[in-house]
Amino acid sequence: MSWLQTLSARERQAVTGGAILLIAMLLYLLAWEPLAEREQQLTTRVEQQRIQLAWMTSAAAEAGALTPRGAPSGNNDGTSLLSLIDRSATEAGLGAAVRRLAPEGDRGVRVWLGDAPYQATIRWLESLGRTGIHPLNVQMEHHETGGRIEARLLLGRAT
Repeated sequence: MSWLQTLSARERQAVTGGAILLIAMLLYLLAWEPLAEREQQLTTRVEQQRIQLAWMTSAAAEAGALTPRGAPSGNNDGTSLLSLIDRSATEAGLGAAVRRLAPEGDRGVRVWLGDAPYQATIRWLESLGRTGIHPLNVQMEHHETGGRIEARLLLGRAT
């Protein structure tokens, strides 16, 4: 810093003021601006999540409305519930979307759907309801591709 002492008082003030201004600009560009931008991104993401939650809530209500209680059982031929659900999903055009089927106790089957068409899934659940198989638990997530969902379902017979 010996070169700073060789400057006149006025020049030292100008250099010091420029250094302070440079530090302030660097703090703004390297800290404040990225934080403000990230906050804006997170605010936008929260709003998108709220919209998605509203969509899922209405979809859950719609799915619940499509499951009549006390529908007749369509399994009088001895076919297992797992086989009926697997066959009906394929017939409904959801065969490629079924990721996994697993028995859940005596009266239920867990179904995982990936990248499934929402409308086809609702129609499938409605047709299952007509055979006495009802959703006992439904979790749907809106897929980035419009009109498509990821779903985890617990399906079983009405007791």
